[in-house]
Amino acid sequence: MHVLGPQRCGLATTAAIVQELAAASARQCGPCLFGLPAMADRFAELAAGRLAPQAAAELARLAEAVDGRGSCHHPDGAARLVRSALRVFARDIHAHAEGRCLRSAR
Repeated sequence: MHVLGPQRCGLATTAAIVQELAAASARQCGPCLFGLPAMADRFAELAAGRLAPQAAAELARLAEAVDGRGSCHHPDGAARLVRSALRVFARDIHAHAEGRCLRSAR
């Protein structure tokens, strides 16, 4: 759980968390070796407002591909976080695609 202050961007914060999850993996299976870094890259693009519709669709596809296929539950948790963030921050995704953030600070 992470509490966001009123000035914190949910997409930028989630991108940082997904990056941390990718870095913390044991890299012992395909989902951790390939899936988590790919999700971290796409989420960073999403937070930066680049390729927003494509990155969101790719993130949803990657989360589905990773879920349940790892040697442990680490990639499953990352996939759940990504799916939740896509749902919760849907308005933010559209705002970032237009070059603005719904929070005053990224």
